[in-house]
Order: sequence, then C-alpha cells, then structure tokens
Amino acid sequence: MNEKQTKDALYALASEREQEYMDRLATLNFLNKTERKVLKILLNYTRNCAGFAKMDYMGKGCVVREKQIRDLHVFDDHLSFLEILEGDNKKSFIIYAAAVSMVYSNFYIGAKAIIEKGTASADELFEAKLKYDCAREILEKWIAWWKENGCVDCEVVL
Repeated sequence: MNEKQTKDALYALASEREQEYMDRLATLNFLNKTERKVLKILLNYTRNCAGFAKMDYMGKGCVVREKQIRDLHVFDDHLSFLEILEGDNKKSFIIYAAAVSMVYSNFYIGAKAIIEKGTASADELFEAKLKYDCAREILEKWIAWWKENGCVDCEVVL
C-alpha cells in the first residue's frame, strides 16, 4: 500500500457521513433550529477529522508527523513501528498514525474528559458528546480499516 492509497482510504472513511449530514440539512425545515445546529456541528467535526488524513506527509511534513506520533503515545508500541518499517509501509503507517493521533488528541480525549467530569454546562456537555461520538466513529472506522489493510498490527489505546 502506498501513501496515496492510505490517504484516500482514510479520507473516504472519515467523509462517509458528510453527504448524509448535508442531505439532511438540505431537506430539514428551517424552523428545526436545534437539529440544524447539531447537523452543522457534526458536519464540521467530520470535515475537520477527514482533513487530518489529507495533510502533507512528504519531506518536512513527514518529520513533523513522526514527532507527533512519538509525542502523543496513542499507539501501544509506536516507537518500534517507526524504527522497523521502511519505504511505503513506513509512510503509510505515519499517515495512519498521525491522522489517528490528531483526531484522538484534538477531538476525542478532550471531549471524553468533559463527559467523564460531568461538571460542564448542559450545552458544553451536549457539544462534547457530539464531538466524542463523531471522533469515536471515525477512529473506529480507521482502526478497523488498518487492521484489515495495514502493514503492521498495532493497537490504539482508546
């Protein structure tokens, strides 16, 4: 598997729900303000998560992503994978691991903490739940895809 295939697959998986949200928004009555707001929030989170799969992973971008993977500790044994993999396999792993790490650190873990703490306002809890569910769905799709298509078996600590 090469870099482009990995990026395209992760992006497609993350974007699956985007069209569904846009279709529902298009047909939704204008007076359903709460549902419109929820769909817009989900659409934005979905687009943001999908964008992580399409980031630059060549040259300096590759070095930056490797550092992110090392610093975030989302994977059980990320350092050995970075050391033993080469060529397209290493690039594919970096793309996958960096995208997962960014969704995990930017969306999943913060929302999970707000939900578990339970002291935020109702609106903050509601938005955290949306963010958490969206990120978890995308992470689960990516993890399942990687288990089937990836070049190395690795565990994501969710």
